[in-house]
Amino acid sequence: MMNPLDTTQETMAVLRSASESILSGQPFEAYTILKNNSLLETDLGKELVKQLPLYEEVESELNEMVEHIQQKEYRQAHEISQHLPDLIYPETVEIQRLSVAILMEDDVAMETFMNRLPDNQPYVLQIRSLLNSSTPIQKNTKKQWGVLVGAAGITLAAGIFGLVAMNQENTTNAELKTMTAQRDEIQSQVKQTKSDVKQAEQRLAATQKELSAREKKWETERKELESQLDRNQSTASDVGGLTAYANGDYEKAVSLLSKMKPAGLYNQETIDFYKLMAGYKIQNESKQALNEFETSYPDSDYLGDAYFAYLTTLKNQEEYDKTKEEMKVRFAGDWFIPAM
Repeated sequence: MMNPLDTTQETMAVLRSASESILSGQPFEAYTILKNNSLLETDLGKELVKQLPLYEEVESELNEMVEHIQQKEYRQAHEISQHLPDLIYPETVEIQRLSVAILMEDDVAMETFMNRLPDNQPYVLQIRSLLNSSTPIQKNTKKQWGVLVGAAGITLAAGIFGLVAMNQENTTNAELKTMTAQRDEIQSQVKQTKSDVKQAEQRLAATQKELSAREKKWETERKELESQLDRNQSTASDVGGLTAYANGDYEKAVSLLSKMKPAGLYNQETIDFYKLMAGYKIQNESKQALNEFETSYPDSDYLGDAYFAYLTTLKNQEEYDKTKEEMKVRFAGDWFIPAM
């Protein structure tokens, strides 16, 4: 059985990869990632499924905008750009929209598109540099727009990196800053990942230690019961289910515990608990079995352990998170909470 901590970390990694694809303007790639990992029912997956039809509808408009740009019909391209729905587009598309907005001297749209691009994007840095270098000329003056329009025209004529070619030194500095920021971010992520892994390992070790202690306790109780039964001249088969459980033969344990009668330290509640636990060990029990146990023994000391065993069987991330939050409230002082 996969450790729930490992499952959660793997799920978060997949969701992070899908999010990065969306932010880079690749929603269909993100959809494939989530679908292949059965995560379309997550919040991210549901939102993406709602958004995909919009991406499909806008494809023809994007192609039409590009055709207008190629034919230097910038006013028509700008009109399409202004009416595009508020989605996450590839960076190249946003740069084209920004350049056309500059040619149309639409300062509102220009600021909007610059804000949609990363602050350290080389083209945005160049535009802001041109804006700053035009002092003491105020915003929207003819001379300032002339500089910007010239730069935008070169960019559209030479491709999205045309303006970068105008000033290689500034571009190199911007790229170096970007690379440095990316390096720092990667180092930070690696550090955080190591910290997360260490904490997960510590929680896992604590859980395994507690489980081991409880298994030893159950083994001691089983041996004491066997001794009592021997003194009462009972047969060893009376505790065969407990012996099978202790030996890890959970399928046999379920069968024998179903037939076991209360004896010694083991009343019906305890027998039913071990039977439920054995069922979860072989992934052969459901929430209904847990509900039935809780209905029969609402004040049972074993209830928290039973819920924890059920939690480890869950594969659905939404159900897993919901159950875990409920357990944190209901069993706040129990042994397994720090390990969750």
